[in-house]
Amino acid sequence: MDISPTLPVVRSALLVPFLLLAACQSGADHDLALNTDAYQGSGYQAAHKQDRTVFIRQLQDRRKDMESYAEGQYPVVYTKDRYWDRPVPVMLDAVLRNEVQDSGIFASIVEKEEDADWIIEPVLLQFYGGVEQRVDGRKYRAGTELHVIVLGEPDSQGQRKVLRKRKYEGPLDLGGVTYAQINPYGLASASFARCMGMVLIDLDLGGQLADGIAPKQKKSVDFETQTEWSSASSGRNR
Repeated sequence: MDISPTLPVVRSALLVPFLLLAACQSGADHDLALNTDAYQGSGYQAAHKQDRTVFIRQLQDRRKDMESYAEGQYPVVYTKDRYWDRPVPVMLDAVLRNEVQDSGIFASIVEKEEDADWIIEPVLLQFYGGVEQRVDGRKYRAGTELHVIVLGEPDSQGQRKVLRKRKYEGPLDLGGVTYAQINPYGLASASFARCMGMVLIDLDLGGQLADGIAPKQKKSVDFETQTEWSSASSGRNR
């Protein structure tokens, strides 16, 4: 049976909430970039290791306030940024960089834009865990949304073409009502891991297409609204 490359991501991510709950009880730091118990990562490994360098621009925070009532009459309590040891955009920026580095998709992450073959511009649109309080128990959910723009190599005029522009989502919903105590911050962590898995899969796909290689991944159900990558030369202009 064919296995989607996103399945390991989802499976590992769903374990994170319980690990984070245990970590919080032991007094561990509330920082997903530093606490490997709180965030074990997507685990994604490149199908095609590119020889390109990449520059990652600082993660921009464009989240909107969550609605106090998600559905109907039941109140939803959402996670608070003050729980984390660092500002959320700073923390998640570090997580994103760690994920890209650990995946092995690019040869290296460079510190200057002018030294990069590709540039990644990430924007955070959502990052939350939520508990819906009901008469007969609780419902748990979490969500992450990242908007990512990928810029290609500079042309002779120093201009970079947009190769990719899309939104990635990592929703999690534990389904029915339960009396179990589940840490919503752990769910938020799991949601981010799932979203990062989808980002990495797509970056890997873009590298294969740019290098004229038939994609090694099989189509995932997580890409129901897949859009095309713009053409990207594998040659070097510098």
